[in-house]
Amino acid sequence: MAVACINCFVTPYGISFYPNHFENAIILMLIIIIDILFRIDIFVSFQTSFIQPETGIEVFH
Repeated sequence: MAVACINCFVTPYGISFYPNHFENAIILMLIIIIDILFRIDIFVSFQTSFIQPETGIEVFH
């Protein structure tokens, strides 16, 4: 959750006030890694429900 919040603030701030900020390879790799982790989190979140055999109700975790 913290990584998503960082991504929400750092990317727009960097684009608005420091357009050359993303030319730095270390910062660019960090942002790419954060984006990949965010996409993995979304994918895993969609795959965590199951149907309970006794009731037939879908259970979310």
